[in-house]
Amino acid sequence: MAKIDWVLSDVEQPATKTISGSDRLGYNVSCQQNCAHIELGDNPVVAGQQWVSGKYQSVEGGHGFLSGMFNGVEPTGRHPFGPGFKVVVWDIDEVTGTVSTAWFFRVCQKGLFNLGCSPYGIGPIPAFTYKENDWIFLGP
Repeated sequence: MAKIDWVLSDVEQPATKTISGSDRLGYNVSCQQNCAHIELGDNPVVAGQQWVSGKYQSVEGGHGFLSGMFNGVEPTGRHPFGPGFKVVVWDIDEVTGTVSTAWFFRVCQKGLFNLGCSPYGIGPIPAFTYKENDWIFLGP
């Protein structure tokens, strides 16, 4: 858990202290331009860290044959509830200090023919809206 200290628009750049990314690249993928994000605080483990909006940053995702779906990319985000879906910071409004999140899903084919999993490209499914000073669950 962490408190949302700041909601910052896409004019912010770069974002180098990130906690967002993909299971393929890890969760510290830097953003160089159009880096809308939330900045976290009140938890010493993640204070000052940035969760970049997946609406503005895509990262490599998926594995196996199905990794080619969605051009091999997915929105940057996190998996606080496990690999079933990805939580993505989506709409950022710096003026009102609000941020919405969305869920993204993927397709996996395992078994006799293991084709792997697609990137998390099925979405956005609107989830929760937060404002500055709200707490957000980050997961493990």
